[in-house]
Amino acid sequence: MHERGRRKRDAAWARVDLEVAKKARKQPMPSAEDQAKWTSKDRFAAKHLRAVVDELKHEKRAVIEQKSAFRSLLNVSPFNIPNELIDYVAQHITPSLREFRVGKKRIVFTRNMITKVFGIRSGQTPVVELKKFEHSELRDVYRGSNPRPDIPTTIKVLKGCDNTDEDTIVRTHEYAWDEYILEQLMKEVKKMQKKRLKPPALKKGSPKFEFWISGPFAALGIIYLDHLQFPPSNHVIDYSLPRVCHVKCTDFEFAVQGDLSKLFLHNTKVFGRRPFLDLSETPYANGLPKPAEEPPVEPEVNPSASLNDWLVFPSSQELEVPDRYKHLHEKHKTLFAAELDIANKNYTAGLKRMQSQRMAALLCDVDAALQRQDGPSVTFQGNPAASSAVDVSAATKDVDESPAAKMPALESPAHESPAAEMPSAESPAVQSSAAELPSADMPAEDHAVAMSVAAIPAAARDVIAEPLTHVDPKSTVSVAAIPTAARDVIAEPVTPVDPKSTVSVAAIPAAARDVIAEPVTPVDPKSTSVTVTETSSGKNNATSGPETHDRKNRHKRAAKGAGDSTPPKMKKIKVSQDTRDIYEQFICHGRKLKRQAKDRVPPEFVRIGRYHCSYKSFLESLMPRQYLNSEVMNVWIEKFNREAKIIADNNPRAKKKFAFTQLMVDKLIVDPAAFEVEGCLKEFKTLNSKYKILKDDLLYFPIVKNNHWAVPCINLCFKKFHIFDSMRTAKDSSLLEQFANNLFTNFNKLLIESKLVRFNLDDFTLADTNHPQQTTLFDCGFFAQIFMENFDTKVMAQFDNNAIPDHRRLVAATLIENRDNGQFAVEKLMEDELIKRKIYPA
Repeated sequence: MHERGRRKRDAAWARVDLEVAKKARKQPMPSAEDQAKWTSKDRFAAKHLRAVVDELKHEKRAVIEQKSAFRSLLNVSPFNIPNELIDYVAQHITPSLREFRVGKKRIVFTRNMITKVFGIRSGQTPVVELKKFEHSELRDVYRGSNPRPDIPTTIKVLKGCDNTDEDTIVRTHEYAWDEYILEQLMKEVKKMQKKRLKPPALKKGSPKFEFWISGPFAALGIIYLDHLQFPPSNHVIDYSLPRVCHVKCTDFEFAVQGDLSKLFLHNTKVFGRRPFLDLSETPYANGLPKPAEEPPVEPEVNPSASLNDWLVFPSSQELEVPDRYKHLHEKHKTLFAAELDIANKNYTAGLKRMQSQRMAALLCDVDAALQRQDGPSVTFQGNPAASSAVDVSAATKDVDESPAAKMPALESPAHESPAAEMPSAESPAVQSSAAELPSADMPAEDHAVAMSVAAIPAAARDVIAEPLTHVDPKSTVSVAAIPTAARDVIAEPVTPVDPKSTVSVAAIPAAARDVIAEPVTPVDPKSTSVTVTETSSGKNNATSGPETHDRKNRHKRAAKGAGDSTPPKMKKIKVSQDTRDIYEQFICHGRKLKRQAKDRVPPEFVRIGRYHCSYKSFLESLMPRQYLNSEVMNVWIEKFNREAKIIADNNPRAKKKFAFTQLMVDKLIVDPAAFEVEGCLKEFKTLNSKYKILKDDLLYFPIVKNNHWAVPCINLCFKKFHIFDSMRTAKDSSLLEQFANNLFTNFNKLLIESKLVRFNLDDFTLADTNHPQQTTLFDCGFFAQIFMENFDTKVMAQFDNNAIPDHRRLVAATLIENRDNGQFAVEKLMEDELIKRKIYPA
């Protein structure tokens, strides 16, 4: 029966909401200036209530503590809540849902919250109100000479009654006071919202219109305060229950300072800057209150004293956290664990960086010492006695297929050149470089690594493309010479504890051999005989041709993230409040565009480099559920290329990417028989001189047809083609694939005519890479942008349509922030294109 009655009341309040909304649509909304003139005054004064309680006699206080449902109000704290904070919370409440919502911040007001705020003991019997003119002897006592009960008369009756008059003093806890108070609170919120819809009637000489609000509005401010998340500071909020007995004025002053929005100048009314805590971290984390059972009366404890006692304890004593501080302890315990994990990772990364820098400095010193000797290139001949037999059949197969195997093989120095001897220890050259070379105290394995690298001049190192091409079939590899990156992909287990241990060469895949620090044939540190040869082809091979560029990309091909592994999830797009505000201001304003003459040239709204777009194109592309047009895509691509170049310059291991705009792509997708190379050659050479695109890893060619986007990609790192289409089953898929095939063919012609590269796209193969598919009809352009950002030459990060709204916001904000035409204010450019708002008279 109670549940049915509650549903009827909710339906009635919903009808009232509809009526209020209809009336609000009929009458003009007050302007922002009129809204600022409204201010409320709350009748609930905790200081006044505390003063009244302090004046009560001890006998009356004892009766209230034993039998009244409102006994916790005897210890109410004399706090004061700023009216601006109450107004802000009340304006964003939906009374029929009992919900506060601002963006993603949400509070659902429940009976449990009312119980914990006021400390009221409640039952299940509904509270029935008397009608306005219904006679009641109990109510007549509080009326006095006034038509309705007022606060001064109520205080007078409470102080003047007999100490045993329980009808006047006591309010039983059998009634559902929490539900009644919550219902009255939502009614008052609805009245307050209704008043604010009307223009304020200002009195003469008064700049603001003040109106009284009744009801337990203090609960709104306290509950909102308890949901705010603050960084560690000197001010500590006491979250003990009941909340009205422990909250202080300084808590609200601290909250107002931290939560006031900084987006408005001289702001005193707009809040919402601080993030919200999860409900489990608030004092309202527990479920519904436990009814019917009398809670044990705890002696009143000074919180600051108990906290000081808790903080001072011996190191061997087990930590016992008081109940009122448990949620704070868990919070900071979690933060400490996260900070400790980050510190450990940073320490490990720092050690690795120190080791890499030290090894680089060692090689630079050794190379400088060798260059001062002005000698020819040298190679060491390994000691056969120190080798053991291994199977190298698998290794030879991989090496023969590599690009380096196609190069002219180096002649054996033992047969083609006369032998020479290393200068003696007394020679000046050796004495001058003794400080840079490894000392005799080093282990034998360290000698082998250092000497093998030090003996190779800088010009000769590029010649040795594959160290395994000249492997003695009866050789082993020193484990100390295999870096950590290579050990991860070796087929058989490697235990790097013993530096003298060896590993079978056949068990080392091709990807691992590229990063081994020494030639596979180890050098005997005791041997001093070397063979000196003049390398005739060294000068030709020490170029920056495609083979050299291919060798530089080995670390990218050998990086973790194989193509058959599970694709990673895309990192969540982080959208700040400033980005949301920019999107709301320029996209979601709800205003219409002006009608313009057909021959009018729209002004440039956003310009980046050579590309620009009008505000109309910007608005129509980035609104929710709209297609992305070519103008905005070209501007975004220009920004994408700039950012990719900056990232590649700062991080050599980053994937180098470049995307072509529609001006170039439209010329490349034509039929190969009709393709004109001269129309693209000048533009291609200009782009290559500016961005060095032929040294990039990924080249993107976004294609659009009938408002549908796809992204063909040339993977120079792995010599593959990719086609990323977010709607493979669309009608235009076959047409887009035909365009992509034309593009690959025509681009190969362009490369040949440009004479800038020596590789041929005919050697590339088409790879089918798994990539996300859209479930809508209008997000393909934004899927194409995310494809270009998240493909790492092997796998595509996984995402879905839920990422598109935040991506639209981010694109709108970043294009506005990175535009080159900053001398023109975007606000003025937007206002010139939109119909002006109508201002209604007051």
